[in-house]
Amino acid sequence: MSVPTSVQEYFDTLDQRFVAAAAEGVDAVFQWEVTGPGGGDWYAIVKNSAIEVGEGRHQKADFTLTIGADDYLLLLAGKLVPGLAIATRRMKVAGSVMLARKMEQILPTGADIPSAPKAAAAAPKMPQRYAEDGDF
Repeated sequence: MSVPTSVQEYFDTLDQRFVAAAAEGVDAVFQWEVTGPGGGDWYAIVKNSAIEVGEGRHQKADFTLTIGADDYLLLLAGKLVPGLAIATRRMKVAGSVMLARKMEQILPTGADIPSAPKAAAAAPKMPQRYAEDGDF
């Protein structure tokens, strides 16, 4: 699936991006508060490997992500690292850390961007001579 060009496009296609197999056993409400021009509020109810996406604020969100629209588009494109966005206060999260991690699996962002562990595994290995003697 392609990288969305707007926040609205992402949420319009969220049900198509949803990975039902990864959502097995998940019963949660995810809330997005996207600020600024092009933003808005959306939620996703995930239950029994199914998803229901809605616009607005849900009264009982288990996890909330707050971010500016421009930054969210960067995040969706893989150009903004979530941890860095949190550390620099460009993104705020509230709720379960476990749900945040699960969210990455069941509600992937834009492009088919490899996750960090896969990218690290695919990275070239350091030549053995450097690894052995520590001479960098």
